Amino acid sequence: MMTTGGKLTALFDRFAARPDTGPMSFALSSPGRGWEWSYESEVEPKPYFAASITKLYTAAVIMQLRHQGAVSLADPFGTHLEADLIDGLNTFRGTDHSHRITVRDLLAHSSGVAGYFDQKRAGGGTVVGEVLGQDRAWTLEEAIRIAKQDMSPHFAPGTPGKAFYSDTNYHLLGRIIENVTGNSWERAVTERIILPLGLTATWPFSREVVGRYDEVAAILNGPAPVRIPLAMASVRAHGGLVSTASDGIIFLRAVLGGILFPSTYLHEMQEDWRRIFFPLRYGLGIMRYGMPRLLSGPGPREFLGHSGSSGAVLFYAPSHDLYVSGTVNQLANRSLVYRLMSRAAALAA
Repeated sequence: MMTTGGKLTALFDRFAARPDTGPMSFALSSPGRGWEWSYESEVEPKPYFAASITKLYTAAVIMQLRHQGAVSLADPFGTHLEADLIDGLNTFRGTDHSHRITVRDLLAHSSGVAGYFDQKRAGGGTVVGEVLGQDRAWTLEEAIRIAKQDMSPHFAPGTPGKAFYSDTNYHLLGRIIENVTGNSWERAVTERIILPLGLTATWPFSREVVGRYDEVAAILNGPAPVRIPLAMASVRAHGGLVSTASDGIIFLRAVLGGILFPSTYLHEMQEDWRRIFFPLRYGLGIMRYGMPRLLSGPGPREFLGHSGSSGAVLFYAPSHDLYVSGTVNQLANRSLVYRLMSRAAALAA
């Protein structure tokens, strides 16, 4: 009879053989059972771009600053930002609501602010589409200009039950961290999270290290690899970390275990789940992936953590004490990694 490890290896081998998967790297862990399993599709594996999983790191730093009394979630975001970034950022139905946006709104994607990175511009096209065609760099100021001038907000900030997933929110949180700490976002996340947790294979991909792009696993867009070092060095607080599957689990255990900030904050982060796109809901810096029983099949139905558009996942299934971390390194097929995660979790549960 095939063991759990054998079944998992067979499953991952099938996915790795697909033409639309990039280099695959995964780790599964159930601490209560003392069980771990890992998979690498490459003989010489590389760390990978964590993409939007970076947002959970950024949220963790904000929660630390909150615990230190340097930031309140109720603060208008203008308390910590330059006026030229704020004015006109959310002009909805003829009224500028920008000064009503709070730090909480940025964390929860309840600001209503346009998503500069993947939202369509008024004249057509997206920033992500442009950089996939021709790599380039940009600044936070350019991102804010695009969100203000080329796009429309989605609702007034803090509208009950509303959320719009916007990378602009976390770009701004990164600047808040910089203004409050006096350090770059890269230094803050390194000193506050990466070094204390001993995440030896995790690091921020910045303009200073664009030459290390080939040290990171390739990302595919459909069947073709993409080469976007300047873009990856520009996304910073909303998507700029490089990591590994095992480092991801260490980090998520620290978040859920109250090691990085008080556990009472974690409960608050999960009090108000807002739908962003099926089957994902968003709290304060954290995602919930949940499927109805008829669609989920056997195994866990609910996962807490975060994912990234590069095909990266970092989740915990509370019902089965199971962590799943890894990537398929694929931009074009967003559902691929969720199907793999759900099947793997069912086998490991």
